[in-house]
This record gives sequence, C-alpha cells and structure tokens, in this order.
Amino acid sequence: MKLDYFFFPERVQALAKACESWRGTPFRARSVVKGAGVDCAGFVGAVFAEIGAIPAVVSVPPYPINHAEHSSESMLRAWFERAEVRARVRRVDEEEPWLDGDIVFPIVGRCEHHLGLQVGDGVWHVVRPSGVCCMTLAQLALARPRYRLMEAES
Repeated sequence: MKLDYFFFPERVQALAKACESWRGTPFRARSVVKGAGVDCAGFVGAVFAEIGAIPAVVSVPPYPINHAEHSSESMLRAWFERAEVRARVRRVDEEEPWLDGDIVFPIVGRCEHHLGLQVGDGVWHVVRPSGVCCMTLAQLALARPRYRLMEAES
C-alpha cells in the first residue's frame, strides 16, 4: 500500500512554506503565475510541483469561470475521479481524521467546484478579489469527501 505523501513532517513544513509564498497572488482564471494570477486548481498543482510532490503543474481541463453558480455537477470532482488522477490521489473516507495536505472542496455556489489545501487548522485557497489566502476550517463550509496525494510509484 502506498503512503500518504504528507505522512512525513518535513513535507508538511515544505507545503506550509510553499502555500505562504503564494499569499496574495490574485485570482486569474486558468493562470499559474506566482504574484500575478492563479486559479484554485492551478494553485494546488503549482504548490505540489514547487515542493516536488508532482513532476509538473497539473493541467485541469478548461471550465467556465462561473460554473459552480450555474450547475450542480462539479467538473473538478469529476476530474479527480479520472483513472490517471486517481493513480496519485485517493478519496479519503469520512471517518478518517483530517490531515495536513488534504485536498478539500470549499463550497462556493451550487457545487464543489473549488479546491483548497488543508494545512494546520486552515485551508489555503484562492478567493476573489483577495487572491491566495488561508481561512480557518470554521470559516469555510467544506464538502465531503476530500482527497489525499499518495506517493508516486517507484
């Protein structure tokens, strides 16, 4: 069985530092440029790539910017269920404890079409107009289930 990627404390520290380095980067759809603009999926992929958890920034299929406001079907959740993505992430059972590095879905609009990363008692994500920020778990409504990055195959 593969280990959760963030099982090791030094990886959690790297994750926290990388998230902090993106703080304030404004929201910009389909962009991944630290300090200039990023969307939620680009942020998660960029942070994972920055700390060496994945080989490159993951490309999420294009989506309408206001998708969650008009649909009850989450394109992001469907993307996480694709076989090539599931090779590196696993869906976390509801009874499992929340852990640093969990990929979470803050509820915005009608469906879970927004991503964030749990670190400590906060969730790093991208909000309009503030950009990348950290909010406490108490400040957000989070959908279930969540996902965890797994070790890559050797």
